[in-house]
Amino acid sequence: LSDSDYNTVFNNNVTANGSAIYLSESSHNNISNNNATGEDGDGIKLLFDSDYNLITNNIIIADDYAISLQNASHNTFINNTAETTMGQTFRLLWSYNNTVRGGSIKDEFVWCEYRLTEAGSTNSFRDTNFTDQRQICLYNSSWFNYNNETTGGVWLNTTTNPNCTIKRELTSLNKSLVQWNDTQSNVIFDTTATYNISGLYENTYYNVYNDSVLLDTLQTDENGVLSSFDIYFDTLTEHEIKVEVQDSSPQYSLNSTNSTTAGT
Repeated sequence: LSDSDYNTVFNNNVTANGSAIYLSESSHNNISNNNATGEDGDGIKLLFDSDYNLITNNIIIADDYAISLQNASHNTFINNTAETTMGQTFRLLWSYNNTVRGGSIKDEFVWCEYRLTEAGSTNSFRDTNFTDQRQICLYNSSWFNYNNETTGGVWLNTTTNPNCTIKRELTSLNKSLVQWNDTQSNVIFDTTATYNISGLYENTYYNVYNDSVLLDTLQTDENGVLSSFDIYFDTLTEHEIKVEVQDSSPQYSLNSTNSTTAGT
């Protein structure tokens, strides 16, 4: 579709030597229930102000990007299965306010499932089958915002400086405990990752640990948003990061030698 709005592309099997489904300067379209295979190209590609499109329940396989957005914003992706065989799975370039919910995003060769370049901080991914190690490529101050629940839940938001590829294993994402392992896979540069977490308990203290060492104690605001914190990564190092509710049980000493919890 080129310069074409308000179309429906439904229930097709599309295999192309290039992009299987292609939108350029096309908005308010519904792309649903298709099998899209891009050989030597992309599965679904949105370009140049292709905005406010709804892409749902598609099976997308590609040699390059399974889903690629360039200068395309305010699009919604729901319950798509996206996989790439040689490239990277979901790319956002100069694209903002896009929402991705449900389905699965997977790179068969574990190069990069999520690639964000100059994509700002307003794109979001929710419940996209983040059940194994995933690779996140972040460039030019882009943020990766992820929530593991279909509704509500906790948001783990990440950016890096300088550009970085992160290998992530997500082990817990709830209000009491947020825990994950990040590996900085740049070969040359060290990196600082900045994390922001929202959807936590309101006005509550949380301990932040880096490899079991207490990094900081931070308090959420009235909206359950935790202050941002930074972790420095040497080249190719892995860090276990844990953010958990601080134990607020009152403490007192017995005979000035033994410490115990009150009421026990």
